[in-house]
Amino acid sequence: MDRAEEIMQELKTVCDGLGLPVEVDRRFPVTADPQSEGAPDDMPLIVLRTGAEEADEPNFKAWDFRWKMSPFVVFFLQDRQNPDALRNQANALWLSFLAGLKSSRVPKLLTRNTAPVLARDIQPMAGRPDVVMMVVSMELSFER
Repeated sequence: MDRAEEIMQELKTVCDGLGLPVEVDRRFPVTADPQSEGAPDDMPLIVLRTGAEEADEPNFKAWDFRWKMSPFVVFFLQDRQNPDALRNQANALWLSFLAGLKSSRVPKLLTRNTAPVLARDIQPMAGRPDVVMMVVSMELSFER
């Protein structure tokens, strides 16, 4: 198995451990339109995206050895009763995701002396005050 595939498999395991449905590279976008596939009835939901992959080393001799991938995870959360609680739910999931990532094999699969670069953004879904999206983007260096 390719190293990038191993990392994605580990990220899926981390997401599975959060207790919400997980889809990898979902074909349909999650939308606010209740008539479309991907409507809010699918929530809560975690979507893990493979993202981009590129050579991480400008050195001509090593360009095919060291790589960088940019997967991201989108958490879709809904609370019709108490939309104000969504931020707390997102924060709890963030902490659980970080703990799962740290205890997973992902750090061991990365290039030695590198750490995952993570960014998080919480935003409401347009037209749906009862739904938030938390996007966790990653930059991971690995060797093939």
